[in-house]
Amino acid sequence: FGHDGIFLVVEFEGRVSGYAGATKLTEEAIQVKRFLIKPLVDVSATGGLLLDMLIKHAKNMDYKTLIFEPEESPDLITAALESKSFAPDDSHRWVLKI
Repeated sequence: FGHDGIFLVVEFEGRVSGYAGATKLTEEAIQVKRFLIKPLVDVSATGGLLLDMLIKHAKNMDYKTLIFEPEESPDLITAALESKSFAPDDSHRWVLKI
């Protein structure tokens, strides 16, 4: 994910329960490229934790926008995205202005 990106792994009881990866899209935007939460864990809590870490990284790197473009339907993490003030845009992405 390069020196401007980040890759995170969440572990629960010794097993990977989720991961997220983001990479620089432009000088002002970072985009989530990978995001997975295993269904055996609290999706909202785990998703929220990963989103918090992605937001913190984006702020630390002086990005102005964090873009989440799910590969699949984001139904399972919609509540987590909304709780972090992400908003859907016209191209099926979720965008957070930092």
